[in-house]
Amino acid sequence: MNNPKVSLTIWWEHVAHQIRIQGFCSLIDPQLADSYWEKRVHDAQVVSYIFDQSQEIESLEAMQQKFLDEKSKYDRHNLLRPETWGDLS
Repeated sequence: MNNPKVSLTIWWEHVAHQIRIQGFCSLIDPQLADSYWEKRVHDAQVVSYIFDQSQEIESLEAMQQKFLDEKSKYDRHNLLRPETWGDLS
């Protein structure tokens, strides 16, 4: 990871309060990432295979249709964690 700096802003409308958290993070160990991956529901794993988070989506409807169209390709398969999928700590 080139830049370990992270920040998070949370707005609580019902109390009209916002907080900001700043810090550093690192990628978790690959074995731990594998463990997390295996615990995800199959549809969530499929979504990780189908969609690239860095790409803009056309619309919610188009995204849902793409999921329905592509999902059957991955049914009944034990999906391995993609190299690009991980978690931060």
